Amino acid sequence: MSKRYKSRIAPPTIIEKENYYQIGEYYIRNFLVTALPQEFGLGMLSYYTSNPNIKVFAKTNQLKMDISVPLNKEYKEKENEWKKTKDIELKERLEKQLIGMNEYIRDIVANNDKTLNLTIIFSVRANTKEDLEDRSADLKSTLRMDGFKIEPLLMAQLDLFKHTTPLFTSTGFSKTMEINLGVPITTKSFAGMWPYTFETMKDKSGFLFAREKNNSGVIIWDPFLYLHDKQKSVEENRLTANIVIFGKTGSGKTTTEDLILRDFIKKKILLIWADPENKNKYLTQKYGGTFIKWGSKGSQINIFDLKPISIDEDEDEVNPYDTELAIYNVIDEFKNMLRLYKPKINDDTLDIISEIIVNLYERFKITFDTDFKSKTYTDYPTLSDFDAQCEIEQNKYENDKKAKRKLDALDDLRLKIKPMLTEHKYYFDGHTTINYRMDGRKILSFGTKILISKSKELRDAMNYIMFSYIRGIALDESIESGTAFGEASSYLLEGKAAEEIATIYRRSRKYNNSAILDTQEPQDLNNELIKVHGSAIMNNATYKIVMQLEKKAIEHLDDLITLNDNEKDIIEMFGRGDALFISGDKHLTISVLATEKELQEMDPIANG
Repeated sequence: MSKRYKSRIAPPTIIEKENYYQIGEYYIRNFLVTALPQEFGLGMLSYYTSNPNIKVFAKTNQLKMDISVPLNKEYKEKENEWKKTKDIELKERLEKQLIGMNEYIRDIVANNDKTLNLTIIFSVRANTKEDLEDRSADLKSTLRMDGFKIEPLLMAQLDLFKHTTPLFTSTGFSKTMEINLGVPITTKSFAGMWPYTFETMKDKSGFLFAREKNNSGVIIWDPFLYLHDKQKSVEENRLTANIVIFGKTGSGKTTTEDLILRDFIKKKILLIWADPENKNKYLTQKYGGTFIKWGSKGSQINIFDLKPISIDEDEDEVNPYDTELAIYNVIDEFKNMLRLYKPKINDDTLDIISEIIVNLYERFKITFDTDFKSKTYTDYPTLSDFDAQCEIEQNKYENDKKAKRKLDALDDLRLKIKPMLTEHKYYFDGHTTINYRMDGRKILSFGTKILISKSKELRDAMNYIMFSYIRGIALDESIESGTAFGEASSYLLEGKAAEEIATIYRRSRKYNNSAILDTQEPQDLNNELIKVHGSAIMNNATYKIVMQLEKKAIEHLDDLITLNDNEKDIIEMFGRGDALFISGDKHLTISVLATEKELQEMDPIANG
């Protein structure tokens, strides 16, 4: 680069202070590396170069010295110290260092490795002096934990900048000083610390999901890794297939979820999908699945259907077709539904339900000893049958003066369920009408948009029935399945939605299920109303995908996920399709990959 050209592109005005300088509106401080960590992994500098508030400058020149000479000298000094010390812990630590140094020296000699003088400068940038101090303190702490030794070089900040950038023809350092700025290192070690990610994610049974943003490494992801490669899943702490996606409107959240679900569809994994905006309709119908317009006439789930028993992973095993347990589960679900539909229902009324339902099943020839595995929807009683059973109980006790309290409760119960048998009968009274195919693409979707216009009580009761039904289908260990809950912020704080979803998240690993939830409101999962269930969802989600969020939402997210300051800054600056991908212990910044063809297939109207 010519001197004339350099003079034209170098910054014209720089204000230099004792331990920082200003270029335009930015405050900048440089830290010179005076010693490198004794041990480091591949791509060590990649963490620092990915931080938008840190610049890493590196400059090398070849040295004539053989680095093995000073290393051998250091080895002998440590060896003498090891022989003299009586401190057992120090002796063990020195012994490990000697073994490592010996292997390193032999490797250098065998490869005839060249020696470089390496100058590294970490440059911190901020908009205010206060932010500069905070970011400098964070950087110093992180560098020292990693094993770096650094110096700010007072009154030489600008000279450090000039030394490591090609924009200046000269610096304020002498030639001797410039040589002494660096640290000797082999070319192999220098290549090892270079900010390049050598491995991103390549799961054998995965699909092309994204590219790693910094170096464009491919992300081939298998959410079900714990089923397909148990050893790798343990090593990488990827022990479930559960996913949570965060992102504001326009961040690419829906496309990201659709890519995951499209892979499930392609692999013929049973997919049960609920969405409050009916966004699941197009893909479901495109691939021959069953779409339920939940809340419309003709779409019904009978709460008296017996469902297989599911349990948490740490509970004692039970027979999934234990009829007694299944009946008592129905009793609990019926009581929960009534509490949502009629919040003011009293305990006396609820207390009589158990006996009525047991007697109702007996009337339909279903006892605790019955095998219900082969039963069909039409074999079960309906709400009309339950009302008829209430009348039978009334007739049984009508002449019993001691049973007045019970008769009053029966009267109240029949009064409470009367709207469910009249104006709301096509929601609650009748056999289950949902039939979905277990061949082909295996998709069952619920669109709940119509419920938005209904009363909160009716909506909560209907959603509870739907979530209970989804849980009954999804938690079947004989098949791989996925359960997806779109735009969860629309219903997480209502009714028992959070509790039902949390149950699926807790049990999904045991039952070969992948639970997926997306929301633009992280604070909903930390809300006092559902904090326990929000924690269960987050703690059982191996994968978190964080797309662009507003600053306030990022603060709420920080209560749920451990994020460093760099990650918080990056999330706010993400573009559409960018994300922080947390996979077990690994944090990656990615760009989700969707071709034009995939976008059109997922929703030609939205992506047209």
